[in-house]
Amino acid sequence: MGRHSQSKAGLGSSLSDLGLAVASSLHRTPASGRRAAAPAKIMVPTSVYRAGGVAAAVSLAVSSVAYAAVQSDAGQPSLNSRARAALDLNGLEAATTGQDGQARQVSFTLVVDGASTQVTTKAATWGEALVGAGVVVDGNAGDTVSVPLTEAPAEGTTVTVAHAGTTTQTADTTEAHGTVEKQTDTLLQGEKKVETPGVDGVSRTTYKVRTVSGQEVGREALSTTQISSKVDEVVLVGTGSPQDVAVAQAGDGKSVSSAQAIAKAMLRSYGWGEGEFSCLVNLWHRESTWNYQAENPSSGAYGIPQSLPASKMASAGADWQTNPATQIKWGLGYIQDRYGSPCSAWAHSNATGWY
Repeated sequence: MGRHSQSKAGLGSSLSDLGLAVASSLHRTPASGRRAAAPAKIMVPTSVYRAGGVAAAVSLAVSSVAYAAVQSDAGQPSLNSRARAALDLNGLEAATTGQDGQARQVSFTLVVDGASTQVTTKAATWGEALVGAGVVVDGNAGDTVSVPLTEAPAEGTTVTVAHAGTTTQTADTTEAHGTVEKQTDTLLQGEKKVETPGVDGVSRTTYKVRTVSGQEVGREALSTTQISSKVDEVVLVGTGSPQDVAVAQAGDGKSVSSAQAIAKAMLRSYGWGEGEFSCLVNLWHRESTWNYQAENPSSGAYGIPQSLPASKMASAGADWQTNPATQIKWGLGYIQDRYGSPCSAWAHSNATGWY
């Protein structure tokens, strides 16, 4: 006999012994000591292994095991260690150890705060699977998961985790300034000029912002602080004539040069030229040296034109005591009414010592 035939015969003998071992382990019952109703032995001729090969032997062995299992359920002893060892050696352990009890590997899609990845796990629950994937879920903080954490993972599931959080942010709010117009004769009619620039008001609010998966879902105002106050813009709108503008540009009149500049600007409205202006300069220099506060201690004459009584200048303005322009305005009107021109008044003063 060749080596190939001998190998088959050896395998057949091993399986035959296996069948006998299984059967002999069940030959008695605990109650009566009688032999089992099933055959005590399984005799397989050598020709069977030669003709049917390994398949026939395995079939006989498994049949014996199945019969033994039925007898065990009826109160007979379970498989002995020799039979179990024989099954292990022949690769048949799954029939008795319950392979379903082993950990199962599943793959699933994990989406955390919008970022997706594929994960493979052998964890018993979704909670364990997430921990294994390095994902922390805090229900107290408002985190949410799309599957129950205590359930077993299932193949092909998409698990979505949304982390909740809070941050503090500040936001500025602008209050636009307004515009106020103010009329003035220091500008020509219709001309405009900004006197006071406008400033927008700014307030700063601090918020507690709630987010889910990094996206804002709500906010709560905590405090508001005024950063700057609103200031309205002031725009000057001109109503003045050229003379008014010239006077305004001459200054306040409290210096000699400023007072003379005001007088020169006003002369134009009377049609008087440079010659009349020279006479006026001489006349009022004699009277008051162009001092708007000059007062004659004897007569009470007052101001640049030395009005007597002083109160007559009130016809030109209530501020006659303090405003050089008001005094000059009254004085030119007086000269025109009384003498017709500054040079005529100057001539009278030279002749009489007064005008």
